[in-house]
Amino acid sequence: MKIACISDLHLVGRNPACRTDDLVEYQWKKLNMVFRTAARFGCKVVLQAGDLTDSARSWNILPRLGEFLSRDWGMKFYCVYGQHDTYMYSEETRGRTNMGVLHSFGKARILSGRPVRYGNVRFYGASWGQEVPKPRKCKAGVRNVLVIHAPIGPAVYPGHETTGAKTFLSANPFDLILCGDVHRSFHYESNKRHIVNTGPLIRKWADEFIMQHRPHIWIYDSKTRKVEKKYIRVRAAAEVINREHLATDDDGGDNTELIEQFSTVMAAAGDSIQINRIIEEVFTMQRTPLKIVNLIARYMEAEDNADG
Repeated sequence: MKIACISDLHLVGRNPACRTDDLVEYQWKKLNMVFRTAARFGCKVVLQAGDLTDSARSWNILPRLGEFLSRDWGMKFYCVYGQHDTYMYSEETRGRTNMGVLHSFGKARILSGRPVRYGNVRFYGASWGQEVPKPRKCKAGVRNVLVIHAPIGPAVYPGHETTGAKTFLSANPFDLILCGDVHRSFHYESNKRHIVNTGPLIRKWADEFIMQHRPHIWIYDSKTRKVEKKYIRVRAAAEVINREHLATDDDGGDNTELIEQFSTVMAAAGDSIQINRIIEEVFTMQRTPLKIVNLIARYMEAEDNADG
């Protein structure tokens, strides 16, 4: 069985400041190309490793996303929650998000530590903040696959704490591991076991990596145990991303390096500064206990409802 792998999608509900085109509209063409490419190569499953949407409650894109996933693609769609799919990083609010609604209507199957068997593959999931499940022993020809949203891979900014991809693959005996969260593409193999990340599909930032990044998917064949990269046809970053206005300050000094670092660090914060985003970042940096996170999330949700 062939399996298409895609990491962070970050579908947006409004156009990012750096884009010169209409990304809110163009992203659907890109998503369509992902599924069409997967179908063309005979995939039976599409895996997505979290951060399906850039904001957990970007309700304006939910109807179109639901309609897209309702089409008869001839493929299963399995995914996990990323932090962007979770309001205020709280597990208690996950059902009241874009991803939660899609799951409740059967448009997206959320993977967990309890495996889902399809064909000759057992699919496991670890959403943001969840523990890595232990795979069951398989009979000959049956593969264990993990989809996880966690900081695995290279550090992308100073102080970024991650687990090396090779180290994670060595410690977790899955045949295939699809990672999300770290916005870098990679593929490592050890004894026909693979760990992959596609990087983001939506290019909504203007850092140096995004300017060089070519959106793609990985395709895993559970029979041959091989992985192939398939690029998605998109316009070159230089054609749709403008970063010239960020390069200099009022005195004419070159701030390119500083801007790149700032853009990378703030990528997870969306396109505007919001109090809930700031609180989320504090949660991450301070490793706030989940009990406290859930308590604050319930308060923030109540405030949002009152304002609405």
